Amino acid sequence: MGLYIPLYYNFGVVVDTLSDPEYIIIEGDTKEVRIKDDDLKPNSEGKYIANIVELRHSNRFPGIVFPDTAEIPADILEERARLKHLDIFGKVIIGIDWSKKPEIYFYLDDCRLQAVQGEKVVYADEIVLTYGRKTINIEAFGLKHKFLELPEDIIQIFENVLSDKEMESLCLIPVGESLLDGEVWYRLSLDIPPERFNWVKDLFEFYTGDEPWQGQLTKNPAKVSQILGIPIKGE
Repeated sequence: MGLYIPLYYNFGVVVDTLSDPEYIIIEGDTKEVRIKDDDLKPNSEGKYIANIVELRHSNRFPGIVFPDTAEIPADILEERARLKHLDIFGKVIIGIDWSKKPEIYFYLDDCRLQAVQGEKVVYADEIVLTYGRKTINIEAFGLKHKFLELPEDIIQIFENVLSDKEMESLCLIPVGESLLDGEVWYRLSLDIPPERFNWVKDLFEFYTGDEPWQGQLTKNPAKVSQILGIPIKGE
């Protein structure tokens, strides 16, 4: 991925500004040069000139001498700076809300939803129900309204991410020692999808007593832990 810049006859370099947030990568025939953003400054003519002397030694063709420098187009450097400023460098767009002007771009930032409109950025770590609609807080956009209703496709993606994150904390929690059999019973800390619970349903019994003796409980925590790959709290 990069922009090809011809230098000498049919020879040139490839400038990659989008793969590495720390370095601009200039690729020669068999070698590459990595340049930090702060080391590439405009000259007196406003041009960005990169030193590529190291690439001369990668030339496979005798008699052909590469130049010592290459001009890097300003527009690709400006786009690189914009992506870094908005904290969307290397992130994949998961959706666009074209109904808003300017349009809003959505990205995933680990387990957060990131929304970008123009030069403004907001992050959301949860979905907020507003008038029964699924929204995120967008006060940072400086609009008249505080919340943005999410498109259905974004809701589905973000809810899946939140669910997966929540499932990382899944464990077995001791309920207490039963007065009937003297066994210590356990429950799951979270509800899990039915298809996953089917793996261990034969190890659970349904209780209808007072809290905490309610719902699906098990006295076989070791087996459940092994099958589901989850820890037992306190062990």
